[in-house]
Amino acid sequence: MIALYLRVSTEKQGDKWSLPEQERLGKAWCDGKEHAIYKESESGADFNRPELQRMLGLAPPFRVLCSSDARLEQQLFKKMP
Repeated sequence: MIALYLRVSTEKQGDKWSLPEQERLGKAWCDGKEHAIYKESESGADFNRPELQRMLGLAPPFRVLCSSDARLEQQLFKKMP
């Protein structure tokens, strides 16, 4: 299973790297593989975003595809062991 996590934090950011564009590229990368899409327009400063939490609640194993680690959270990888 591949989890596509799509996020923009501002309207201006959405103009440059829109959710539909992220979705198009993510689906192309999946190339027919089983995947689920989680998208939201929320600040990365708060880790308690609804779609992020829903995605993280998936039963492992799964892979997460996102445009950059900043799409998850600015500090996520610093928190992980």
